[in-house]
Amino acid sequence: MLSAVHGFNTGIPFLQSCMKGPKWLPFVTGIPLLLMFSGASAALGGYVLPKFTQLTVTSYYAASSASHYGISLLTRHIEGTHISRSQQDRLR
Repeated sequence: MLSAVHGFNTGIPFLQSCMKGPKWLPFVTGIPLLLMFSGASAALGGYVLPKFTQLTVTSYYAASSASHYGISLLTRHIEGTHISRSQQDRLR
């Protein structure tokens, strides 16, 4: 809502300076454009941005857990190799 008021307060004076004619002409041409811009901004901020944030966070956690799983497997392999070598050394 605040962005719509800000867009109206900055957009209408800009249109008034660019358009020549009666005082009502910038309002008639500018209000639909400002309403569409405000609607697009609200859709971006209220729907698209949270969905994008959720996607990036989910992807990060998926990649992070996958790398932890790989490191865990590698650590188990190294520890298993070390234990089996130390047991072989004791048997000799």
